[in-house]
Amino acid sequence: MFSVRPTSASSRWNNISSACTVPTRLCALAIASRFISSTISEPEPMSAMPEPDFTITRHDPAARQHPTTALLVIEVSNSSLRRDRKIKREIYAEAKVPEYWIVDVSKDDDLTVEVYTKPEGSTYTQVEVLRDGDVLRALHAPIVIPVADLPR
Repeated sequence: MFSVRPTSASSRWNNISSACTVPTRLCALAIASRFISSTISEPEPMSAMPEPDFTITRHDPAARQHPTTALLVIEVSNSSLRRDRKIKREIYAEAKVPEYWIVDVSKDDDLTVEVYTKPEGSTYTQVEVLRDGDVLRALHAPIVIPVADLPR
């Protein structure tokens, strides 16, 4: 089992009126698969350790603590794009997070998703940029989302 954990209440990707605050399509997939647990926290200060927008972790109902590893980390970037591409990418690669997505919403007419895989040291050795017409497929979770279906 997996958990989808949205953490940022500040982006247009979150549906605050819903019990599920992840992107609608991802939420529907997670609920349908019974993989969801969610919480919302405040956005991180610049000096803090990264607090990703979403994490996909293995779900352990018996666990009494917050997960310490993630299968997938997702950042929704507008003004934080430079920080997400440099600082956070290095931190997640060093932590051996196997997959890191940056959803770039900085241009209204051209949403892209940067998919980073194969962490080595402080970098990822494989990078793919997806656009409308492409399909996001998580490596370690049952998530398949057409990029065109992502919120704008």
